[in-house]
Amino acid sequence: GPDGVGKTRLVNHLAEWAGENGRANVAVAPYSISRTDSVEGWRAALLTLLGYAGAARKDMAERVREDLTWLGLEDEVEPEIVLELLFPAEGNKAGVVHFGWVGAYLSVLAGISRKRPLLIVLEDVRTADDARGIEVLEFLLRIQDAVPITVVLTMASEGVGQLGFDEP
Repeated sequence: GPDGVGKTRLVNHLAEWAGENGRANVAVAPYSISRTDSVEGWRAALLTLLGYAGAARKDMAERVREDLTWLGLEDEVEPEIVLELLFPAEGNKAGVVHFGWVGAYLSVLAGISRKRPLLIVLEDVRTADDARGIEVLEFLLRIQDAVPITVVLTMASEGVGQLGFDEP
């Protein structure tokens, strides 16, 4: 919809309702704050869902391993990939992650959703011009019947054409 119509207010109300009523684990994040980090919105959502927001990399290696075990993913997902995705190493200013991040990310989302359904809200996807972020979204759309994950996207009307969709 057009800027100022209330998209953010609407999705924030949905997220608040879902979280307060115990309907879902909820994460609301901007899709991409900067052009240098194409997975920033997905990273912010996963940090929120895992309760890692505000944590420092140096404190998280063991916790990531423990959480992967709790999710039943210890044999499926490399903890180092998740750690690098969520807490890029010093010198990795662009947030470049290992090529296996998409599979690891999706496995962790599926693991969390087995505990409780997920609602992920990504705002302002008109900046979604990166292949990795779009790849996650496409895969989630393909498995939506099998995994209890709902993804809500917001976008200003003028951004729709940039992604190859018809204007509303």
